[in-house]
Amino acid sequence: MPDPLHARGPLSPSACSYDHGGIRITDMSGRQVAGVALLGGDRAALDATVRQAWGVDLPDTPRIVAGSGLTFAWAGPDQWLALSDAVDDSGPDLEHVLRTTLGPLAAVTDQGDSRVALRISGPGSRDALSRLLPIDLHPRAFSPGNTALTLAGHIGVQVWQVDSCPTYDILVFRSFARSLHHDLCAAARGAARAA
Repeated sequence: MPDPLHARGPLSPSACSYDHGGIRITDMSGRQVAGVALLGGDRAALDATVRQAWGVDLPDTPRIVAGSGLTFAWAGPDQWLALSDAVDDSGPDLEHVLRTTLGPLAAVTDQGDSRVALRISGPGSRDALSRLLPIDLHPRAFSPGNTALTLAGHIGVQVWQVDSCPTYDILVFRSFARSLHHDLCAAARGAARAA
């Protein structure tokens, strides 16, 4: 009889969190993620529906907005990623909620099994990320609410600044999560030594 298959997270249990030198890296892979794309061209109706349901306006530029239990991250013209605030899959099915609420105004696709969220926070997190990302993370250029589609080394990511602590969330394709986590830990160790 074959052995049963059990779901495994993208990171090994020993690698799920890192806390050293004032920098913390956290596995946020339990967050539900869905892609949202304008369907049919009625952006005004989509904006009105999102505003009524979550109290936010969809960003037109590389920004994030947080509504009632949900964050929308700009992902391109008329495209967004929606992320649940809960990190343990305890909330309602995000894809179903979005499809039901947005109806024919948007195409909604579940991205939870294909993408993983990692969080890096603490006073040295900006320095650590600057070792990996080819973008300017200085507070004058990249502040809370900003997002960017970029590379972390050789890995494609979407990163946004959550707060001025600073805290950053990084969304990566699941198959690259372990490599990115390793690179983030190495960058954090380097930043801690340099401090």
